[in-house]
Amino acid sequence: MNKLLLITVLACTLCSATSNAHQLPGKSITKVQVCKRNKIAVRVSPVAAQKGSIKIVSTCTHPLHFYVFDLEGTLVSQAKVAPRQRAFIRNLPAGEFAYDVFMNDEGVEQGKISIR
Repeated sequence: MNKLLLITVLACTLCSATSNAHQLPGKSITKVQVCKRNKIAVRVSPVAAQKGSIKIVSTCTHPLHFYVFDLEGTLVSQAKVAPRQRAFIRNLPAGEFAYDVFMNDEGVEQGKISIR
């Protein structure tokens, strides 16, 4: 299936978010919101021109730390995202990954990335 699937699932009733579906060849991203605020911390999307690359866009006014793990829990990549800026993670191999987002040493979001 050549689709990007972006699903936001709320983990608390105070959050407000929407689900979006986009079609890009060979990429699939699923995002799970674990939220203590009314805002989504990051938006994660594939980079259409670069297979295995993702773009992370911060919606926060504080720096964020974005970590990507394989399914065995090994750190694969990480990025620091400046407030309201974007960062890129490149060269992810095909497979399933989990991500965690931290702000001020507190986890604010978790999700799953599937690169095909």
